[in-house]
Amino acid sequence: MPYRWEPNAGVSGRYRDERGRFVASSTVRRELDRYLDTADPAKALAEALRGRQVSLADWEIGMRRVVKNTHLNAIALERGGYANLTHSDYGRAGQIIREQYGYLKGFAADIASGKQRLDGTLGVRAKLYTQAGRESFYRSKQANLAAGVDMVRSVRHARDSCSECVSLDGKWFRVGDPAYKLPGQRICTKNCRCSEEYGRMTADGVEAAETA
Repeated sequence: MPYRWEPNAGVSGRYRDERGRFVASSTVRRELDRYLDTADPAKALAEALRGRQVSLADWEIGMRRVVKNTHLNAIALERGGYANLTHSDYGRAGQIIREQYGYLKGFAADIASGKQRLDGTLGVRAKLYTQAGRESFYRSKQANLAAGVDMVRSVRHARDSCSECVSLDGKWFRVGDPAYKLPGQRICTKNCRCSEEYGRMTADGVEAAETA
């Protein structure tokens, strides 16, 4: 994206375009979706494994690379690019990636045992590892909110949202409230397409700050 980053703008930093205008948060989210949905390498690896073009060991190595790139890139997009990533950002990414490696190890074990069949469900399950980048984007966003921004609510977009997405839609929660679940942590899992809006609690109620 031909944008420049302003770390002190908005609720956690914002992009400006070539004309100096702030880039809509919905545009940034579309860039994330485009990255996660286009030329999915996890699906390609699944097809290669099904076709016996790669071994299970090589498939797992390839998927580990996909996982690492997915989450690092999602967080870098949220932070304004790799040049802006701090030690905390890399630490957060590392924690997420290690979690995903654990799930991936179980995935490989299921393939080896035959529990996971080498059919169309393999690609569907593999794709969840790239779709998980949205959750990392919002985990990073919430961890970097500006002082005073302490409220979050879910914004529903997809028509196939699960019951939890429907229930959470439009309701304000304190950031960190266990009653609130990030997109990607709900019944629809990593397929969740909801976004988030942030705000500040005031004497008159919640004042919306920015949609992401």
